[in-house]
Amino acid sequence: MNVLILGSGGREHALYYKILNDGIKGNYKESNKVYVLPGNGGIPKENRVDLKIDDFDSIYSFAIKNCIDLIIPGSEYPLSLGIVDYFNKREKKINIFGPNKKAALLETSKIYSKNFMLRNNIPTAKIFSVSDDSNDTDDAKEVIIKLNGNLVLKYDGLAQGKGVFVCSSVNEANKAFNHLINTYGDACGAGEKQNYIIEERLIGPELSIITIIDSINDSYLIFPPARDYKKILEGDLGSNTGGMGAIAPIPLSCELLNEIKNNIIGPTLAALKKEKIIYQGFLYFGLILTTSGVKVLEYNVRLGDPETQVILPLIENDLIDLLESTLKGTLKEKTIKIKNKKALAVVLTSKGYPDKYEIGKDINYKKPLEKNTLFFHAGTKEIDNKIVTNGGRVMSVVSLEDDFKNAKFKCYEECKKIDFEGNHYRTDIGINICKKVAVFISGKGSNLKALIDSTLFGELKDLAKITVIVSSNPNAEGLIYSNSYPNVTTAIPTIVVDSSKINRLEFEEKILDQILPMNLDYIVLAGFMRILSPYFISHFQNKIINIHPADPKVYRGPKAYEYAFKNKLDKTKITVHFVDEYVDNGKIILQEEIDIKQQNIKTIVDLKNIGLNIEHKIYTKALKKCVEY
Repeated sequence: MNVLILGSGGREHALYYKILNDGIKGNYKESNKVYVLPGNGGIPKENRVDLKIDDFDSIYSFAIKNCIDLIIPGSEYPLSLGIVDYFNKREKKINIFGPNKKAALLETSKIYSKNFMLRNNIPTAKIFSVSDDSNDTDDAKEVIIKLNGNLVLKYDGLAQGKGVFVCSSVNEANKAFNHLINTYGDACGAGEKQNYIIEERLIGPELSIITIIDSINDSYLIFPPARDYKKILEGDLGSNTGGMGAIAPIPLSCELLNEIKNNIIGPTLAALKKEKIIYQGFLYFGLILTTSGVKVLEYNVRLGDPETQVILPLIENDLIDLLESTLKGTLKEKTIKIKNKKALAVVLTSKGYPDKYEIGKDINYKKPLEKNTLFFHAGTKEIDNKIVTNGGRVMSVVSLEDDFKNAKFKCYEECKKIDFEGNHYRTDIGINICKKVAVFISGKGSNLKALIDSTLFGELKDLAKITVIVSSNPNAEGLIYSNSYPNVTTAIPTIVVDSSKINRLEFEEKILDQILPMNLDYIVLAGFMRILSPYFISHFQNKIINIHPADPKVYRGPKAYEYAFKNKLDKTKITVHFVDEYVDNGKIILQEEIDIKQQNIKTIVDLKNIGLNIEHKIYTKALKKCVEY
């Protein structure tokens, strides 16, 4: 079999590697060829095809001349132009794996994609469609204010992962909207109206589920679940990119996997059939795990990048066999076989990426690659037998080991051996990236001490980090915990805003100005004696956690222990919950019961002491539940 892969990135190099190695393991013959058009510096010269990816006539001529049996478009660009439709109409048919132009709209138009989800009841965020027309611009600003700037802005068309902005304030959202217009609209000479969408911002860990779909025969296969890291800087800060690294497989519970199948993939397949959209190809589900269930952030109509680089090396199946089975309608007969390994990829980029960057920098390899380590080129080019940079994302290093810890160590050891001017990569790619937590206090902060102990030395170590302590009281005793730990050289930063001297709005604005740039994952209230406004909460929906020493169904408000003791309750509960606009309300994360009667508790002091010990433990458990998948 002769195969032609279309594209020039790390995804296409990984496809080339997988297909070639499957062939070597199987019935490989020297006469079989795997070509990549146009390819990159990592593809041997004799396997690169120097043609433009949108010149379909020339691609067809090459395919006929070189007896190509199967074409695999790697990137979304030729799919968006209708390359599948083009080849399916040729007199001499050549198999091509991917969706047609209509089906490709699931990625090429965010508005089409969102409307497809909404009319077919596929869980996703609420959206508002706008354009760079002057009237729509005014409407967009109204929506931004309505959502308090807590939203996601997206360009409707293809933007190579750089047309999305996640915002936390009105000012940030207005800047992002103006940037989109200047980048893609009339201001950059587009010459016609461009469309954008504003989405409500969803909170939770993200997940990449890549599938092979056959809508004609109601079948699909799921590849190993993955996670990519989109931000340019450590801690998921900075600009969005096409992807700075990835890990796979992400461990998913049976319940979560069934939810994804039953609520997302199955309904998508049914909707494709109902709307008479023929889809035989890869379909990428960008998901987010929210407290109200799994929701779809986006569809991509091809393999992900850099997810492909960690997924394909884990698959034991012959990839061509899976693709051919899809086109023949026999995908239902196949199952995915996965290696018992963990894969981790780190992407190396040019200085300045994802904005302006230089190319043509010599790439030097200090040592050969170690065992179980792969090296996929992306933005590289061969000039005079030397490999030089030729793009923003230059290459990715992938390690396969028995666990993520070793994969991460090996991968970064290999990254150190690669040298080119302006080389940049994130140093925190991996399964255990610490979630950034702020703790709000007003008094003693005994729960704060328990949380610090757990994040520094206990079960939250490597999972969560207390980034800042915020106090509404300059004399709060809990502030001493910020720098009172032995063998800990760096104190925890503190923010103190005296709430007794200003109104609630001023108090919250002063705090928001300082914590929004921190990109916090969670806020934990530990004896914080202020009620947060709906305005404040809207910036951190399902990210603020509180502990309430009662069952909210029985009692809400302060002095919960006193209530239980005074009313001679046989039992009471400690409840950890997310904060919403109502006091001591919100979705419950964990509860633990105190059997007052059985423990023969005689005084309110005894009840508080027992309750406080439970609080210290349950708060840690609840936070761990939030930061893990």
